[in-house]
Amino acid sequence: MRISRSGFLSTVVVAATMLGIAGSSALAAKPAHDIDHYVQQLRSPDPSKRDYAMAYLTATPDPQATTALTGLLKDPAPGLRTEAVYALRDREDATAVEALIEALKDDEASVRAAAASVLGVFHDPRTIEPLLAALADEDRGVRLAAAEAIAPFEDPRAIPGLVAALGDDDDRDRVAAALGRIGRPAFEATLAALQDPDDAVRRGAAEALTQMARKHRDLPVADALLAALDDPDDQVRRKAIWYLGWLKELRAVEPLLAIVANRKAELRALAASALGTIGDPRATSTLIWALKDDDNHLVRDAAEALGKLKATEAADALLGLSRHDDPKVREAAGIALAELGDPRAAAMLVGLLGEELMESDISRALGRVGTTAVQPLIVALGSGSPEARPRAASLLGQSGDARALGPLIAALRDPDAEVRAAAASALG
Repeated sequence: MRISRSGFLSTVVVAATMLGIAGSSALAAKPAHDIDHYVQQLRSPDPSKRDYAMAYLTATPDPQATTALTGLLKDPAPGLRTEAVYALRDREDATAVEALIEALKDDEASVRAAAASVLGVFHDPRTIEPLLAALADEDRGVRLAAAEAIAPFEDPRAIPGLVAALGDDDDRDRVAAALGRIGRPAFEATLAALQDPDDAVRRGAAEALTQMARKHRDLPVADALLAALDDPDDQVRRKAIWYLGWLKELRAVEPLLAIVANRKAELRALAASALGTIGDPRATSTLIWALKDDDNHLVRDAAEALGKLKATEAADALLGLSRHDDPKVREAAGIALAELGDPRAAAMLVGLLGEELMESDISRALGRVGTTAVQPLIVALGSGSPEARPRAASLLGQSGDARALGPLIAALRDPDAEVRAAAASALG
């Protein structure tokens, strides 16, 4: 029986619930021979009996179950040993901790990795030295699990192993998160990794630095990310652009404007979005200029950014996008106009009701322009597309405007069943 940690835990929860184990009198202490019975059932050819037995041994607070589970760590079947490790994760007592520390020496890498992972849940100082020893394990998965387990202790001895794993595409996010948890002690080593010749290592370092900055806002992460805007790897640049926006780093405005203005540059749309997040008015003219670009992603993100900037001077340029061939661009422009409080946004947004877009976003934007949306919605209810008319009815109902009452009552006799249903719902 071999299943992953997440699969095992799901099996336990489902089995315990379906079989009436969790929260029932079945969890009361059992005689030793009953615990032995469940241990024997783990070898049953019937999967349901095996699941029941492991669910019981995992869920019961009976200390005899702890003894049974630690005993299973010596079982000849690696899969069963691994499951026993995960079953011990909620038993933070001396017996369980000591048994799991011993499991770090198991012949099977999967068992060692599971033991390291579960020991990380306990946050027990007794586990630090054994986990540090596991950092030298021959198996990469074990090393990574051990490093993650040590990270909350902020022990700098875990840093070299984690930095060395930054280049692994499969585990980069886990490694970056672990370095982020270590935080300040790992900063210099991670900063150095941002200069590594390996693109993959630099990607991981950039992610790790952003994780650290969430925990330690005083770390000079922005300085490193500003330099990373010139990195040859687009994924490193992407992380730098996004996070500089999140930080609202004013020093990034000029470099980001240069990216938007350079027609040959990659990540122009992301740079436009970051400028909107930063919120500096210096970006306005370049973003208005970007509305004429051939790149629809850039146009959409520039429109959104102008809305965030409350750039009223962009209103006419945004309105000009009402005839754009990309509905997502029209949506972004309409929502931006609504952000500016421009009443012309109403007709633009109502015209999008027949498109396959996020109706909730359009509805919220229409709410910003108030009663100016009612008349365009009445028109859409009467003569819009088959897709738009029911949506118009719903939005008219939400408006609470008296002008909507007559058209909604008339729509109760509409030949389109969906329109009738929407009108009835709108009228309550």
